[in-house]
Amino acid sequence: MSKRKKKCKRKKKTTLKKNARLQSGKEWIKTYSGNHIIKGYKKKYKVNTISALKELQYLGVEFDQEYVKKVIESENSRLAAIKQRNEKRKEEELLAIDDRDDTFSFIAGYTSGGAPYGTRWDEEEVEKENYEYDDDDLPF
Repeated sequence: MSKRKKKCKRKKKTTLKKNARLQSGKEWIKTYSGNHIIKGYKKKYKVNTISALKELQYLGVEFDQEYVKKVIESENSRLAAIKQRNEKRKEEELLAIDDRDDTFSFIAGYTSGGAPYGTRWDEEEVEKENYEYDDDDLPF
């Protein structure tokens, strides 16, 4: 009999749909007293920077065009840096996974106790010595 997964009793925090955000945002803007309205909107409605900027503009908040360009460039460069960091991390993980060591030429896996198993270096050398090349085996 398989075990059942326990369901999480805690509700996930989700954002409102766009129409509900815009309706609620009209009232929120009137009561907002901070200096960074985009940051406040992001935090309140759990949206990204560009979405917050566009929705605030739709709600009638006016921003300088230079400021809008800087915000968009900043967000795009932040996302590019995250993407680059993730790609670098993946490459490092691939390099870290080495399927060779001093004993084995190829590690096929590990036992439940953590011992590796696979093809040993000496077995590989014996196989190479015993293998006879035919003309059909050559790639050229």
